[in-house]
Amino acid sequence: MHIRASQRRRMIIALIVSLSGFSISVNVMPSLVTKFSGVFSLDPAVFGAAFSLQFVSYAVTSSLIAYMTGRGFRSLEPLLIFSLVCSSLCLALIGYVPGFAHLVLLMTAIGACGGCVEASGTSLLSQYDTSHGGRLVHLSQFFYCIGAFSAPMIIALMLHLDSSLRAVGLLTGGLTLLVSLAALSLIKRRPEEGPPSSLLPSHKHQEEPVSLQGFIWFLFMMFLYVVVEVSAVSWFPFYMEYRFMVPSSSASLSLSLFWAGLAVSRLLYALISVKRTVLHTALCTLGIAVSLVLLHTSVSSYALQLVFVLMLGFFCGPVWPLLIEMCKIRFRRKHLIMYLISAGSIGALIGPSLTSMLFSRFGVSSLLSILLGYTAVMGIVLIFLRSVSMKR
Repeated sequence: MHIRASQRRRMIIALIVSLSGFSISVNVMPSLVTKFSGVFSLDPAVFGAAFSLQFVSYAVTSSLIAYMTGRGFRSLEPLLIFSLVCSSLCLALIGYVPGFAHLVLLMTAIGACGGCVEASGTSLLSQYDTSHGGRLVHLSQFFYCIGAFSAPMIIALMLHLDSSLRAVGLLTGGLTLLVSLAALSLIKRRPEEGPPSSLLPSHKHQEEPVSLQGFIWFLFMMFLYVVVEVSAVSWFPFYMEYRFMVPSSSASLSLSLFWAGLAVSRLLYALISVKRTVLHTALCTLGIAVSLVLLHTSVSSYALQLVFVLMLGFFCGPVWPLLIEMCKIRFRRKHLIMYLISAGSIGALIGPSLTSMLFSRFGVSSLLSILLGYTAVMGIVLIFLRSVSMKR
């Protein structure tokens, strides 16, 4: 049976709301590293291992959900809500942990829940999206950016007001719980209403052979893109501070501008209809390369650097949702979208460390050249990906 238009709208809103809650939950801890390192008398660098475990658990759970879905698991909505509720409870408990090991366990659990929420939510949302170019996925990623902005701002305000870690955890956990309850109220389906036809198993699609080699190019492209994005997010403030000798507060402006560029382009793509996703992905990849070249050649002006960082974020923004849409069109199997998301999480795990290792060898000033090298490989992979996408 087909669901009614009103129920479809409620489901879409619920999924976007859920993904916004996910973005809040995974962006809380980075803002609390200094605070927790003081509480536990630890070097902040040890939190790198904790964040790595968080990304590992994210990749494992999103891959596991993909595996289960490929074998007939269909209860994605309840799993999404359950994971979001668990994430909110873990956040609420961060102020009560007696030691660093317990905090790492909570961070790992939050990562695991995040993998379930994003894999399930993005896959479902892409199936509900009947527009060209994945407009709903772009919109959900725009709200992810809003969540990524909001969580650090809320925490910064609370810490400025000298709030305790327990208060911070309870507030952010409470916000995430409210989001999950709101999503639950929207997702709840009447008994007479079935799932959308696009989510029902299709024997035709199940019988179509999937080129594993073709899908590997999608995985590699997603991995490389996330390596570029996360490396930029992780190291741009440090690069700006080192290269231009500006205060940390001024250097962090580059990160804000990068996120602003991402948010603007994702909102723009949510408002327009894109039919040629491969072409737009190629144009965005070219835009990333041009932005990096301009950053590399304008080292004499800090103001121009900030403009080009904004430009870089703008061209990075659409790539992730476009790859999700291309995968949906080419393979028509939602569990493969989940594997694609897992590839991105592996890029987030490896990217910052790989980039750090490279510029430790060649110097901090080589950061832009390293990112440009990643982007060049993206362009090569895109050539193979285009040939795969042309096959139906």
